[in-house]
Amino acid sequence: MTKEIISKQIEQFSTLVNNAVDEGTLVGTSSPPPVAANRLNAFKEMITNFQSLFNAGRIEDCYVQLISISNKCNAVIPPVDFVKGDARAGIAIQVGNLISIIAVEIERDHAYGCLKAQGNII
Repeated sequence: MTKEIISKQIEQFSTLVNNAVDEGTLVGTSSPPPVAANRLNAFKEMITNFQSLFNAGRIEDCYVQLISISNKCNAVIPPVDFVKGDARAGIAIQVGNLISIIAVEIERDHAYGCLKAQGNII
């Protein structure tokens, strides 16, 4: 997959999350409203950081960040999820899809590096 295609998928994911927040189908977890808002903001910031890492070409760091994002929305506790709502499951699935895409990119980059080191790619 090209960086442009992955970038579009990341943009679509970010839009999905923002729309879910705007529609109220994705909210922060916890009963005191300030804590819920903080968790939702932290979740959104994790996504922003993921996008920045991708744009900087830091693919392995993207993978680590996606695992952290997944841990905050996958309904597997511990750790405590940061978000809940009707959109949570769909967002968790999309995070899983992005994890798979980034994992393939990491493997491709490693394979390319090995071939280049062996002199099989000029």
